Amino acid sequence: MAQGIHLRKYGVETTIDFELYEVDGIDLRTDWTPAAADCEVMKDEGASTQCTNTATDEGSTYSIVLTATEMQAARLVLKVVDAATKVFLDKVIVIETYGNASAMHAFDLDTATQGVDVVQVSGDSTAADNLESACDNYSVTRGLTGTALPAAVAAAAGGVPLSTAGSLEMDTLADWVNAGRLDTILDAIKTVTDNLPDSGALTTIGTDTARLTAVRAATMTDWIDGGRLDLLLDAIKVVTDALTDPDTIAAALLDLANGIETGVTLRQAQRAQSAVAAGKRAGGPGTTAFSAINNTGTTRVTSTTDEDGDGTIALNL
Repeated sequence: MAQGIHLRKYGVETTIDFELYEVDGIDLRTDWTPAAADCEVMKDEGASTQCTNTATDEGSTYSIVLTATEMQAARLVLKVVDAATKVFLDKVIVIETYGNASAMHAFDLDTATQGVDVVQVSGDSTAADNLESACDNYSVTRGLTGTALPAAVAAAAGGVPLSTAGSLEMDTLADWVNAGRLDTILDAIKTVTDNLPDSGALTTIGTDTARLTAVRAATMTDWIDGGRLDLLLDAIKVVTDALTDPDTIAAALLDLANGIETGVTLRQAQRAQSAVAAGKRAGGPGTTAFSAINNTGTTRVTSTTDEDGDGTIALNL
């Protein structure tokens, strides 16, 4: 009885497991006592020879160890035949080897990383040769040979531009491509210049009704850098740049020196007025003290009057 083909490595000792059936082919034969003469091996369709090792009883199945020398063949046929009275069906086991040029399969299944020799790509050997040449000339800066990439490190001088933080070469290029940001601006400028005399050449501007007059030229001069109107705008900007938030502006006005009288700011005058108008009063005839309206006890104004009605004012602002 034969079974499926076994794959084993060429020239390497191996163990072959097998089962045996009763002569009726129904039940397993589990009580066979192996003898040396019961197992033979035929290598590459040569003569059969007795196996070096005797089969081993594994309980309900059996095994036999084939030596490294016995495994030096492309194809082996292992035959298990009872040399005495037949007590089981004959067993034939076919073994194909791999991993050697002399093996049935030269490809080594035991090697995790395989070396592959591609002789054709889509049936084209020239394509395979071209691919090999490109790989042999691989460059860390250009990749495979034959590409249009420059032979320089990316983002370096002469290299492929990159778009990264602090390196916006690619973004700049994108601005210049058709319909990019700068390209769109240039298209708009061209639309304007195309409507000028001679499509922007201005060779006839001297006689054109829309020519630049002296008055118009003077107006343009006012607007150029350092011109009259430009200087006015610069002066306005100096003032507006100094402006801050509303609270700061208000504070500046309240504390403007001599804002009301010499030595009196608007804030001080308001303190005096609010104390007299709404602050707490204290004192008797002749002297009256007016406190700050926030009831902190701070006396802002002290009025002193004599019997003739003359008086003085003391301020604490």
